[in-house]
Amino acid sequence: MSVAVALLLYCQPGGELERPIYTVFAIVGFSAFILPEFLFLLPILLIGLFVGNIFSFKRLMAAILGVVTPLWLFYGLEYVYPEAICLFKVFDTGIDSLFLFSVADPTLERLLLSAIELLVLLPSIAFFVSSPIPSKPLLRRRIVFIILLDVYLMLLSWLSEENFVLIYAWRLPAVAISASYLFTVKQTKAMNIYFMFINLMWLSMAVLGLWLR
Repeated sequence: MSVAVALLLYCQPGGELERPIYTVFAIVGFSAFILPEFLFLLPILLIGLFVGNIFSFKRLMAAILGVVTPLWLFYGLEYVYPEAICLFKVFDTGIDSLFLFSVADPTLERLLLSAIELLVLLPSIAFFVSSPIPSKPLLRRRIVFIILLDVYLMLLSWLSEENFVLIYAWRLPAVAISASYLFTVKQTKAMNIYFMFINLMWLSMAVLGLWLR
């Protein structure tokens, strides 16, 4: 997931971007055969094309072709060698139940994990909106996408109980970026205390997680 997001963030307006965009979506397509939940990333990656100001019809076709290529290769292999069907059982089984959403039970661990994440995300959004830092439009668009990615994955984790832990792990890099932005833009005594508080909360959650298991 991180590789696909990093490649998408690497794309800048102007120039030939069809190949890297194709690569981003091909990575997701190939990964979905190992873990069908990777298909959850397609909507936010498409939104990323708009946020990054790199959307065009030609690039949309490159994205679609990237997703379709693994399907064409794998099912073409199955057509030529029917015995290869065993390789696709994980995907075929997983895709049937992938979009059967169920609201996650609000357990103590899940509530605390989401609460700590919001304690980082919400202040970082507030500082980002009110601060001219970073001043470069490209960097600001990248941060907007990281914020949208985090919010999307957080909502998705609460709507897909089976995948709560997996999706939480996916959004940890976005949380780390939000935290680094939050604690570098506002370097005050209060923010230093808040930084220590957040880290103590994370350490407490690590201990609690081990204890609950």
